[in-house]
Amino acid sequence: FMELNGGEYPQDIEYKEKTLRPKLENKVRQAENMIFLTSYCNPELLKELKSKGFKVIQLVLEMDEFQRRNDRRMKEQGYADANTWAKEAFSFHKEVRDAGLVDKEIDTTLPIKEIVRQVLETY
Repeated sequence: FMELNGGEYPQDIEYKEKTLRPKLENKVRQAENMIFLTSYCNPELLKELKSKGFKVIQLVLEMDEFQRRNDRRMKEQGYADANTWAKEAFSFHKEVRDAGLVDKEIDTTLPIKEIVRQVLETY
């Protein structure tokens, strides 16, 4: 989204979803060698991408750890409250996992170097 929006994450959700998301999805469809990080992707698009050889890696974070990190970011870094979308994101993650669309789950409490190693190993 940031690349399509001049380097900034779009704050207007309607603009992001109706204007930028279709462009982003088309760009991803055309990619041959890409690591695409997102908290949401249409499950039908995930199926399409998997049929083209994409691997789906899910970064897993338990709700209590999510809350701890969210609270810290709001207090220390001035972030907006991520709880506004968290329930939807956790539900989506469960949906794609239960549908068998996830090739690998990675625990996000691991050190960053280990997360990167596991991503590259799967990729």
